[in-house]
Amino acid sequence: ITFENTGTMPSAIVGTMLFDWYGNRITSGYQVKQPEKINSNVQSSSYIKMNLDKKNAEVGEVIKASIVVNDIEKFAGYQVNVKYDPAVLQPVNASGIAYTSTTNPAAGDILVNQDYGVLPVASHNLTEGILNFTRTYTNIEDYRLSGIAEEKGTIANIYFKVLKPELTSIKFVNSNTMPNSISGTMLFNWNTERIISGYEVIQPEMINTCILTPIETPVVTA
Repeated sequence: ITFENTGTMPSAIVGTMLFDWYGNRITSGYQVKQPEKINSNVQSSSYIKMNLDKKNAEVGEVIKASIVVNDIEKFAGYQVNVKYDPAVLQPVNASGIAYTSTTNPAAGDILVNQDYGVLPVASHNLTEGILNFTRTYTNIEDYRLSGIAEEKGTIANIYFKVLKPELTSIKFVNSNTMPNSISGTMLFNWNTERIISGYEVIQPEMINTCILTPIETPVVTA
């Protein structure tokens, strides 16, 4: 059970909006802490997750985010929606060139066999800090007839340049373009069917957790 942004609260802070007694929205100075997972003793081997190569980074440094799947039966394609804070992070390619609205993330080590017709597509909203992209095999019949499914591995690599030294996050989230997704993810098998259950979405840890944002305490005067 988690706090998440939605289409009805696109400018929320991780699915939250707080207001003071003047009716003004509180836009900073607090941290959203998610609850622990339920039934965390039950481990699933089927998942999609995002691995970060570093947890803390200085301004100008680049964080590599690798999206990985594991034990996804007959996996043949995906679409994901990733949210980040554009005031703190900037998506760039491996050479440091900033993303445009149609930049495809770097490929991983699966869904790259050209014999099966690789099709990557991206449509980002960089102003709002949303990356939406997909990659799939189009020659599904040959892929299926091979009998060898690519069920685990890295499906994309994204690089983020740090613009400000702040506590921040990169997460899978639902969006208007993917209203029925599972925490911002859609996975498909080689029968062109969407995989609607049986896998877990694992979010990465917060970035720059060494920087704690102080919460101002009002001064009470007699």
